[in-house]
Amino acid sequence: MSGKKKIITGLLMSLYSLVLAETAGAQGILSLVTKACSTSGVCSLCDLISVGIRFTQILLGLTGVAALAMFVYGGMLMITAYGNEKRVADGKNTIIAAVIGIVIILTAWILVNTVYQALGYTGANGAWNVCNQK
Repeated sequence: MSGKKKIITGLLMSLYSLVLAETAGAQGILSLVTKACSTSGVCSLCDLISVGIRFTQILLGLTGVAALAMFVYGGMLMITAYGNEKRVADGKNTIIAAVIGIVIILTAWILVNTVYQALGYTGANGAWNVCNQK
């Protein structure tokens, strides 16, 4: 197996283990909906917002892991270049792409957070905290 395939396989296995660890927890990926909504079938806008918040938290966590992996991969390309200009350029491009990805992710988070605040969600002590108490 080539070096790139080993790295990609390792990253996918790490991502898979993170997903398994997340689903093993009480608030895993499969339990995005609050217990009251899933058991009674009566769901409100609060429950929908709660699903959105949990989904974006999981997505932000996974994209942070992916960005870190890209930083490490780009750095390894540059370290192991041994004077090969193409590998150094590939490493720099990988790191630049990771930075651009982080900027896009943070911009999306700001937009989503603004929408949540416009709908009335103000954090754990706000009006939507009733979702956490169910």
